[in-house]
Amino acid sequence: MITKKELCETIITKNKINSHTDIPENKILESSNLAVAMEYLGMIKNQQLKEYASQRGGVLICGVTSNGDVKSLTLREILDLLPE
Repeated sequence: MITKKELCETIITKNKINSHTDIPENKILESSNLAVAMEYLGMIKNQQLKEYASQRGGVLICGVTSNGDVKSLTLREILDLLPE
């Protein structure tokens, strides 16, 4: 099973951020999943961006049930389910 850290690192890699010290601030604002992942890994130094990220959930999974209800889990909810 994937860990919280591995999932967050995968999200960051998919957003083509390879340096923990050189992160364009606009990338954090473009993706709530990226913001949540970077927050989890402690990569956000700017206090305003930390606050922004802390208020985001990040939609990761969305699906429709057999009776037509839309169900989704946020990245934060997924992280709560994964092992350290």
